[in-house]
Amino acid sequence: MKASPAQLEARYNLATQYLEQDRLDDAIRLLEEAARISPNHEMVRARLGRAYMVKGRGEDAYRALFLVRRLYPENWYAPLGMAALNAANNRPDEARKLLDEALRLGGEKAGAEPPATRRWPHCSPQHRHPPLVRRRHRPDPCPPLRGSRAQAR
Repeated sequence: MKASPAQLEARYNLATQYLEQDRLDDAIRLLEEAARISPNHEMVRARLGRAYMVKGRGEDAYRALFLVRRLYPENWYAPLGMAALNAANNRPDEARKLLDEALRLGGEKAGAEPPATRRWPHCSPQHRHPPLVRRRHRPDPCPPLRGSRAQAR
């Protein structure tokens, strides 16, 4: 039996709340369930990549964001997150290319967005920044799902 778009929407929106509460494991579990319902859903995969980055699961984050970038070439958040992951892994040339792509696609939005990876997993806790979801004054590239937006492309 196939899950309904409402189930996808409910999982996504609850995961968003969990991210705001810094309940990363719960958020990731729900986003992974949503991704099984709709494997190529842009916002689910982008949010999942973001959650993986905050959790310190760089390889999983890169895979999720790579899929978003491949399926939705107009999405600016995917190359921005991938740039941050490359920078964290000492690949500055690839990071610069991806950052340029993000800025070309997202313009001001991409330039104002602090990637979730500012909370680097390899830094000591006193050097980590809070998760991006707490920065209310910043644009969120993954808004809540409602109605037709809950449909996969």
